[in-house]
Amino acid sequence: MSNHNHNARPGRQLSLKLLGYILLVSSGITLLLTGWQLWADYDRDLHGIDERFRIIETTTLDPLTNSVWALNEEQIRLLLTGMLNLEAVSAVSLETDQGRTYTYGTLPPGGEALVKQYTLTWSNPGQPAEHWTLGTLTVHASLEGVHARLLDRAATILLGQALKTFVVSVFILAIVQQLLTRHLGTIADYARQLSVSTLDRPLRLQRERQVDAAPDELDQVENAINYMRTTLLEDIGRRQAAELQLQQSEARYRQLFDTSTDGLAIFDLEGRLVTANQAYLAMIGHGLDDARRLTRQQVTPGQWLAQEAAIIRDQVLARALSPVYEQELIHRDGHVFPVEVRTWSVRDARQQPQYLMSIVRDIGAEKKLAADRARLEEHMRETQRLETVGTLAGGIAHDFNNLLTPIRGYAEMIMNDASADAALKTRAQAIFHAAERGRKLVESILLFSRRGTTHRVDTDVAQVVRETLALSNPARPAGVHVSIDVQAHDTSLRGDPTQLHQLLMNLVINAYHAMESGGELGITVADRDRQDTEGKPVAGLELQVRDTGCGIAPENLPKIFEPFFTTRGMGRGGNGLGLSVVHGIIKAHEGDIAVQSSSAGTTFTVWLPRHAAGEDGGAAGTG
Repeated sequence: MSNHNHNARPGRQLSLKLLGYILLVSSGITLLLTGWQLWADYDRDLHGIDERFRIIETTTLDPLTNSVWALNEEQIRLLLTGMLNLEAVSAVSLETDQGRTYTYGTLPPGGEALVKQYTLTWSNPGQPAEHWTLGTLTVHASLEGVHARLLDRAATILLGQALKTFVVSVFILAIVQQLLTRHLGTIADYARQLSVSTLDRPLRLQRERQVDAAPDELDQVENAINYMRTTLLEDIGRRQAAELQLQQSEARYRQLFDTSTDGLAIFDLEGRLVTANQAYLAMIGHGLDDARRLTRQQVTPGQWLAQEAAIIRDQVLARALSPVYEQELIHRDGHVFPVEVRTWSVRDARQQPQYLMSIVRDIGAEKKLAADRARLEEHMRETQRLETVGTLAGGIAHDFNNLLTPIRGYAEMIMNDASADAALKTRAQAIFHAAERGRKLVESILLFSRRGTTHRVDTDVAQVVRETLALSNPARPAGVHVSIDVQAHDTSLRGDPTQLHQLLMNLVINAYHAMESGGELGITVADRDRQDTEGKPVAGLELQVRDTGCGIAPENLPKIFEPFFTTRGMGRGGNGLGLSVVHGIIKAHEGDIAVQSSSAGTTFTVWLPRHAAGEDGGAAGTG
């Protein structure tokens, strides 16, 4: 409770409320009576105006009709102006059937008037059945005076009633203050000051009492408070000992509860949180007050609700304790994390379950560590396998190249031998071409194994992209649209232009094969800096090749950079070295490649540093 409420005087507030109620009720009654009286006065004034209209109808209508029949304008004027002498009549108007109009007086402003119209009909005295309509008389009776009188009466009545109400209210307030509210203030002061140290002081109200008079309500309140005071003194001694024991037990429990590194939470049987330690609250990201508004089911993902309900029903409630089981919880920010839970029931003296208590341990870090370890082991196995295959392929390629060298040499000798006949030269030329294809295959294998030679010079990657697209244009299927988006301000880097052409050509040709029925091929060149293992920035370019083709099957994604792996059927070309060569070129340039694929298309993202590690701007070779 605030200090304002502690220091307030209830007696004074009650007096003010009583005064307010008196004024409110009196004002309401005054307004109702005043409204009724004003309505009666208003109705009486309206009847007075109706009486003026009847006077006009009985005394003036016939003379005016005769004057109009006789065309006596002087008499018409006298009759019309005479009507203006009647109270409230502000304007009269006469329109004859001959088109003449007589208007006297002033129309009330704003239309605050009663209007009465009379039809002037003249009958022949000799033949009563014959009659003629001579015109229409319109009389305007102003309500301005009626309204003014109502306002004067209202002001007089309300002022008188307000003065009377105020005097009566002040008198009642003084009586209530003397007989009641000042004693209520004394009781409130006594209650605010009441404590264990002041229980020996009884309550005494400063009142004049008659010896033989029966106790009134205030006396009963005083006696009841003093009786409560003596009862409390007797109870405090017994409770202090019990509370001391309870506090000691609570302190031990609370220390264990709060310092546990595992989450501890107590729920009622409907799943509402009763209390929890800081470890559990930190897991779900809520404070204790917010968490108490949630149920166990609201912090558990839907797929785990049936399992948890079965465990609580069949094990916790039936056997008092559950084994350790895994599930997930929902953090306040929405992310879901795995936990290990063990739940048991807290029972009363009759062994009936009252609450459920759970020990919760966050195992997200453990699962993430295990997943990271598995991914690292898989990556290491993949790297070792590729290195092993690369080493094997490089060794085979060198040996195969040594075998091809004499074949190509002897074939050239036969081709250059003047004494050889044409048929022999033709066969030698076929041998030479086959050996040349073998040499190029060896070069591809050496590029995959990164044992070839790179000659790095300043190379414009954007220009490489344009040249590659021009060279690959004959292989582009009909219906494939190509777009280039150069976002980098500087598209140059130190690299081997021939290998970069080969890298991009392989990616483009693969995209074309995936879009034989048409599609979109987009190539983007953008600045993309990274950090090395020491956290230093490394300037680089990102080359992204996107197609809208059929995509790569998920089971094939881990194998696309393996040598001789291909998804093309027999007779459709392809030796399975395209992406292997791409991988080798990128690793030779100390870059990186990533691939994303779905049924909507495939995106290859290549990152290349602008300068190789340790390079000083000259050409470099990987040996």
